[in-house]
Amino acid sequence: MDFKRASESRLDGLSDLRILELSSRDERLLVTHDVRTMPAHFSQFLTSGANCPGVLLIPQQIPVHTAIEELALHLGGI
Repeated sequence: MDFKRASESRLDGLSDLRILELSSRDERLLVTHDVRTMPAHFSQFLTSGANCPGVLLIPQQIPVHTAIEELALHLGGI
């Protein structure tokens, strides 16, 4: 599993649509706490005909690293 934080990928401050474009280009699943605006932007992105590996929405109270560990555990240690 290869995981990069937004700051490592220089995504901080970019619009949701730009982040989706970059995630798609790099063929990366996007893991985000942005449950407020990302769902609508993801829908808009897909409706435009773009392709994306997907978006995993993690509620703010669950740390991303915990969510990733749980996913790896339940998906057979990707």
